[in-house]
Amino acid sequence: MEPIILNYQLDFTDYQAANLAMFKHSPRYQQALNLNRYYELLLYVLGAASIAFFIAALIQVDHLIVWLIVLGLILLSSWIVYSHRDMREFTLEYLKKNYRNEQASFELPTTFMSDSMHIKETNPCFISDFKWNFIQTVLNETEHILLISHNNRVVVIPKRAFKSPADQQMALQQFAQYHADAQLAE
Repeated sequence: MEPIILNYQLDFTDYQAANLAMFKHSPRYQQALNLNRYYELLLYVLGAASIAFFIAALIQVDHLIVWLIVLGLILLSSWIVYSHRDMREFTLEYLKKNYRNEQASFELPTTFMSDSMHIKETNPCFISDFKWNFIQTVLNETEHILLISHNNRVVVIPKRAFKSPADQQMALQQFAQYHADAQLAE
């Protein structure tokens, strides 16, 4: 098979999509996100229960348990609705802040080359060269092909860098084959 050689330039939407996809597919990030959600729920419930007990003690409510269950269900439903939105907004804010720091090297013209043994990414600021066995996952997202390494380094290949959808499919097939061959060779 011939090597795949692409020339492209990335922008903030590429950076954002790549990082969000990595977070979506990274088991470590998902574990941290779920743990954060449980801590947040625990804090909401403890705070609300403390307030409910205080109010119940002040007004001497007879059916305290019923009110606590209702309050708990309301808090649980609001937590489910808002926790996903809040973490996505937090992630997007983090990406925007990080992007400003990396913008100089990220938006430069990039050349990507891949053959059956190596992946090489070059721009005026850096050169990265690694073997296919370093790649953990090949993701086919809507606008990008992402090659995610074992240490969560992401190679972003925008689909607009290909001449046609057929070229995209051929590259995806080659990437999948290179990845599978490298995993078998280990």
